[in-house]
Amino acid sequence: MEKSFWIKNWKKNNIGFHNSEYNELLLKHFNSFTLEQSAKVLVPLCGKSLDLIWLATQGHHVTGVEVSPLAVENFFSENNFKFNSSVEEKFKRFSCQGPSLDILEGDFFDLNKEVLGRINFIYDRAAIVALPPDLRKKYTEVITSILTPGDQMLLVAMEYEFPELIGPPFPVFEHDIRAYYEKNFSIKILEEIVKEVDHPRFTEAGVKLWSRKIYKLVRI
Repeated sequence: MEKSFWIKNWKKNNIGFHNSEYNELLLKHFNSFTLEQSAKVLVPLCGKSLDLIWLATQGHHVTGVEVSPLAVENFFSENNFKFNSSVEEKFKRFSCQGPSLDILEGDFFDLNKEVLGRINFIYDRAAIVALPPDLRKKYTEVITSILTPGDQMLLVAMEYEFPELIGPPFPVFEHDIRAYYEKNFSIKILEEIVKEVDHPRFTEAGVKLWSRKIYKLVRI
């Protein structure tokens, strides 16, 4: 799946994955993590998520990464935030003049510690499930390289049974999470939510149930 896929979806306003409110699972489970004040938070494939703002209001500095210029533009315009911009390696950095956050516009797979600086916490609500299997291992390798022992991640994964790939969102099962991360992280399931599918594309394909698993990962 090329980055042009996401850029095209934003241009067509095909963004059913966008949540117009703070994510309830973030609000519910954030206190399961112990972060120092002014921790550095990374949100991969962030779109124009309002969760960036919520995380910043908890006293942390938040960095989102997003490939779509339109998504970044919409985030700042829709929230009436002014920003400064600069170019860093392969990214354009938009630094908010309001809440303590910035967005790196560019390809997630070009990330490195030099661009990001120190990161203490990663919030993955819709990143790993946005990627097909052939990109997922590379994604998790970047995630692992960014964090150091003691750093934490809140990860939300979806599971559903279907013989063909009809995502995104793609199913990422517990055995996948453990295969990608167990060597370098402790893994705890905080919650599992099973519900009937309410997305037309999936119901039309015959998917009746899906579940969300919320994970706490700690780098070891």
